[in-house]
Parts: sequence; C-alpha cells; structure tokens
Amino acid sequence: MDLIKEIHEVMKEHPGRLSHIMGVMEESIRLAEHYDLDVEKAKTIALLHDVAKKTGHCTMKALMIQGGYDIREHEKLWHAYVGEYLALTKYGVSDEEILKAIKWHPTGHPEMTELQKVLFVADITERNTRKFKDSEIMRELSYQSLNEAVAYKLQYMINGPIRMHEHTYAMWDKYKEYYKEVTYD
Repeated sequence: MDLIKEIHEVMKEHPGRLSHIMGVMEESIRLAEHYDLDVEKAKTIALLHDVAKKTGHCTMKALMIQGGYDIREHEKLWHAYVGEYLALTKYGVSDEEILKAIKWHPTGHPEMTELQKVLFVADITERNTRKFKDSEIMRELSYQSLNEAVAYKLQYMINGPIRMHEHTYAMWDKYKEYYKEVTYD
C-alpha cells in the first residue's frame, strides 16, 4: 500500500489538513534523521496521526465504541484514538510504538519513546501550517534537544485555555526539568 497516496485520497476534500499531515511527515523525517531514529516508522506515524481527523462525529463515536475506547474522553481527542484503531484495522499497523504515537500525539504521555516524541513535536513545528512564534521556537529547540522542545510544548499546552489531559500533566512532571524560558521580540 502506498500510504502517501492513500492519505492524499482520504484527505482530498481537506487540503488544509493534508498540508498539515505532509508537513508533519517532512518534519518527522528531518527529526528522525537528525536523531538517528527509524525514518520509515517516523514517516508512517506522521502520515497516520490525523487520519481520523475529518471523520464525522457519528462515525467517530461508533469507531470509539468499536475500538473499546472511553467515549467520555474529550471529543477533541477522539481522532487520536480512532486514528490508532484505523492504523491497526484498516492500514495493518501492528507496531505498538507507532500505534501509541498516534494515540498519544495530542496529549503526550510520560512513557513516550524518542520516536513518539518526534511526532509530538513535529505536530506543532511543521512548516506548512504552523507559522506562529512559539512553533518557530519549538522548531529551533527540537534540533538542539528533543526533550527541551517537548518541555516547551508541554508548558505551552498547560498555559493554554484548554483543560489538559492527565497524561499531559504526568509528562510535564517528567520533562519540566528540561524547560527553559525563551524570550523573543
């Protein structure tokens, strides 16, 4: 299966989302190469991380139930759970590192591997659609220290207006020592 072609087909009516996914793929590949990680796995993770993002609410809910996920989770997170489920059932992915990367990408998780952290960071630092100051800072940090970029993103998320998931706070407890205040004009 040509996964890039498949994602283009799935997202053909959502060019903005497709641009984001392709940007995440490109950034994930760059980071995987920089940190000498498995580039093919990074590419697969990036291509599938938002595969469920444009699924309708009713279908998403049905897939959450079918996959055995808790529908009491915030609906903004459902795409990650359904994405994990689709990666397994539709795209034949059995690699746990890839599946958990997809599932944990919006919240983080304290047990993330280096490759999973690549997606966590690339999701906000890709160059196609993420063009705000904090994403630029995280992008620069990500090539100096992946853990510092993770810590910066976690701080950014925690300071935002949305109530964070318990995994995000647990990950912050693990990575807060890497946080460095960055000032910019």
